[in-house]
Formats: sequence, structure tokens, C-alpha cells
Amino acid sequence: DHYINRLASKVNAVDITLNYNALDHFDNSQIQNSLVKLNEHLMAGTIEGLAKGIHALQDFYSHTSFAHFAKMETVDTIKLAKISIDGYDLEDSTIIDSPVYDGTGTHPFDFKRFKVNQKLFVSADGTTPLTPQDAINFWKEKIVSGRYGQPSDSRGLLEGTTQYVDLTLPHLNMAAGVPHHEDMAVDKDGGTNALYPNAVEFSAQFRKRKDAAIRHTKQIVLEWINLRS
Repeated sequence: DHYINRLASKVNAVDITLNYNALDHFDNSQIQNSLVKLNEHLMAGTIEGLAKGIHALQDFYSHTSFAHFAKMETVDTIKLAKISIDGYDLEDSTIIDSPVYDGTGTHPFDFKRFKVNQKLFVSADGTTPLTPQDAINFWKEKIVSGRYGQPSDSRGLLEGTTQYVDLTLPHLNMAAGVPHHEDMAVDKDGGTNALYPNAVEFSAQFRKRKDAAIRHTKQIVLEWINLRS
């Protein structure tokens, strides 16, 4: 119990910092870079690394669009993403339906319903404002996550006092066209957000994401133990 409590404390402590790193939370649609970071944490072979890896894995399910498009394993559970200490594959068609963000398909998700961060949502050379359709086209068939910590885009005290996201991260301008974290993340039990304005649907999303995170965390911990033994 002592070691479990110590690990749980370190998992929760990842959020208690003013030195925000989007890659530790799968934010700002930095999916591939976050997966690399998660693997680095796990391969470090330390309790701190395991805690950061677990936290990131749990944020993967709560912050990204994976669970929105994931195929069901049972009537109540989704299939787990292929993420392990050995690597990852997020494009397996047996696990996830191809993500689209124009409101069509069996898992409607329409970027046009959401506000963008106009300060950053511009062309790569910074000269031309972009449109939701540009984001829809760019992010087609890709998993995304909400923007967070971007300049001129704060939704609350915590975000407002958080160090801004690293502005050198790749395709951050296109991430500015993805819904805000508060509009799409499901990381609490109860309530609603812009993507899931119905409380029943939001609660169902929370349950299946929490279940997936717990099951996947158990797998990762066993892999980590075996790697060190």
C-alpha cells in the first residue's frame, strides 16, 4: 500500500506545476510527440518516470479524440489503443474508426461548432487567417486534443497562470483551430462540455474513458515491472 500510495501521489503531482509541458498531457494535438515522451518516461526505469507515463496515458484517454472514435469492445467498453513500452500504432482500423471533423460519420464531431484561437490560427507564414475548414482538412484521419496554454486563449485562473505552451511545437497554428481543452476533454465525473452538451452522454464518455485508462494502466505497469525484472 505504501508504494501504491507513493506512485498515485506522483501521478497526481504531474498536474501541480507552473512549468506546463503539453507533451506530458497530450494537449494541443501533439499526439505523436506525446507518445514519444510517454515512452521516454516509461523507459527511464524510475518511479517518477512511471508516474509521468501513467499520467500521460490517462490524459490520452481523457484529453484526445481517440475515445470518441474508438470501436467498442463490449456494449460498455472501448478497445484500447495500441500503446505499450515497445511502441504504438494509433491507425489500426480494428480499434478505431477513421477520425473526421466535419460532423459526418458514425461519430459526429464538427470543428465548425467551436471557437478557434484567432491569434495563432493563421497560415505558417503568419499572414493569412485560417478557417475551420482548413482545420477539418488538416486533421482528417488524425487524433486530436484540445488546445491549452496558448496565448490569448485562457479559459480560467489555472490556465491563465500557466506558462504558455512552447510556441516552437510543430503545427501549433493548426492546433489553434481545434476546440479548446475545456470544450472537448472528459476528465471529470459529471457535467457537460461543448462536445458533449448532454449530461447523460458526457457521463457515458467519462465511464468508458476511465475504464479504458484503468485497464491500460494495469497493462503498462506490468510491462514496466517485467522490463525491470
